[in-house]
Amino acid sequence: MRRLILGSVFLAGLALLANALVHERIAHAQGATVKNVTSKLLAGKSKADVKKYMKQVAEALGVQCDHCHDTDAMESDVKKEKLIAREMMNMVAELNVHKAIAKKDRVTCMTCHNGKREPK
Repeated sequence: MRRLILGSVFLAGLALLANALVHERIAHAQGATVKNVTSKLLAGKSKADVKKYMKQVAEALGVQCDHCHDTDAMESDVKKEKLIAREMMNMVAELNVHKAIAKKDRVTCMTCHNGKREPK
């Protein structure tokens, strides 16, 4: 009987540990940052936040991911458009953060690009 109780306690402990590890991995994955982010605007952001922002940028420029990214290696810097995008993101951060623009007047990619590749 004692072995049965000890075995049950041991198995319950393993189940609790496994559950905690799963939840820790999920929490880490949700808050994980992406590789090679050097823009001031995106540094330290979660993958979900970066993806959300990238979709906004793509919409503002009327492009898809492959305009700036090598889709086989998203972190790669082989495309000049990605380097230009970084400069533009830093410019947006500079304007919005350091110039203390009111939230309703914040600059975004859409401000100048308005759905087109070339800003106006």
